[in-house]
Amino acid sequence: MPRKVQTLESWISEVLTNSDTLDAGGDARPCSAFTTVLLKGNGFSTEEVLGGGIVLQGKTHDPAFLAKKFTLAIENKASQLDGGIGKFTVQAFYGQREPESSFHVRCVDGEVVFGDHGHAEEPTEKGILALMMRHTEQKDRMLMQVLEGTFGQWAKERSVLQSEVNDAYAIVRELMMKQADNSHAYAMQQLQFARSTGERQALMKMVPALANGLTGKDIFPKADQDSAIIDEIARNVRPEQLEMLLQAGIIRKEIYPALVARFAETHERDAAERRELANVPPTAPSSELNS
Repeated sequence: MPRKVQTLESWISEVLTNSDTLDAGGDARPCSAFTTVLLKGNGFSTEEVLGGGIVLQGKTHDPAFLAKKFTLAIENKASQLDGGIGKFTVQAFYGQREPESSFHVRCVDGEVVFGDHGHAEEPTEKGILALMMRHTEQKDRMLMQVLEGTFGQWAKERSVLQSEVNDAYAIVRELMMKQADNSHAYAMQQLQFARSTGERQALMKMVPALANGLTGKDIFPKADQDSAIIDEIARNVRPEQLEMLLQAGIIRKEIYPALVARFAETHERDAAERRELANVPPTAPSSELNS
């Protein structure tokens, strides 16, 4: 046979008409108040739902009205809970500080379930199907909660890791830019050193000719003076220009081979000096010497 489940309204009716509770003088004690509490922490703590309950002394109350009021309060409180699931107890008082009768209520997804045993299904194919569907729904809900929590944590961790990677990339990019700036500055120093060195060398090579010309005396040998002048001409006249001078008749055929050989000697000597100069480090800037 189907298992009968007592409703909240029928329980309230029994409480209001109960005459089994007696006081010290043997007189029946009527129900004096109702309250509804939320069971928290597996029932070790409670929280009032109605905020003071309902006092019955000197008043007449309809069980249907009270049941409706308690049900609405329970549904409203359950909607504020995680998953909309909560266990509640409607308590009845008989003039004492502690309740002497109680009725258990559960609320699952907005559905109020009366009694301690939850849903009461008939031992039929339809009842078993309803029970299995309810269990399947509950397991799916629990699985979704687990998945949401797991993937939510993964997403949070991935966001933190991505932020750290972005910060590290910004640091590496800044270091690479500084390195590029330093490399460019070092290259410019090398070019400046080579240019100033070449200018000093060219000036030093022209000193004999300048000194002899300014003083009118042979302070330096004529050979050194002539050699410096020829070297300077060789650095500024390309081989094709020299050949053009030959074709124009400016240079005679007899001295052309000698000039080509002499100009090549100058170019080879300058190339050797540049190779040696490349192995000489530039002078350190004053800021580096002071650090």
